[in-house]
Amino acid sequence: MMWVIRDVITGKGIHKCELIFHLMPMNLKKNDLSIETKTIGTNIVISPEKSDNLKLTIKQGFISESYGKRVKAPILIYSKKGKLPMEFKTLIKVKQ
Repeated sequence: MMWVIRDVITGKGIHKCELIFHLMPMNLKKNDLSIETKTIGTNIVISPEKSDNLKLTIKQGFISESYGKRVKAPILIYSKKGKLPMEFKTLIKVKQ
C-alpha cells in the first residue's frame, strides 16, 4: 500500500518552504532524503520526489501521550527555497 501526497504552495516571489512530519517515538533509518521507520510491526518509508535544493533536517521534538507527559519524538523537516508556486511530492509506502 502506498500514498502520494502533493503539496502546492501558491503565491509570488522567492520563499523558503517547509514540509513537516511529526512522528511517534521511534528509530529511523535515513537514506539520502528518504526515511524508513524502525518499529515493531508495520513500518513506513517516506520518500520525497527529489528536486533542486531539497534538504532534510531531523529534529528532536516531543509528543504528549497523556496530560502533562512529554515524550521525545522525531520531527522531519523537508525544506527548499525557490520561486512560487512550489510543489512538494511525497511517497509514503507501507513496509511489512
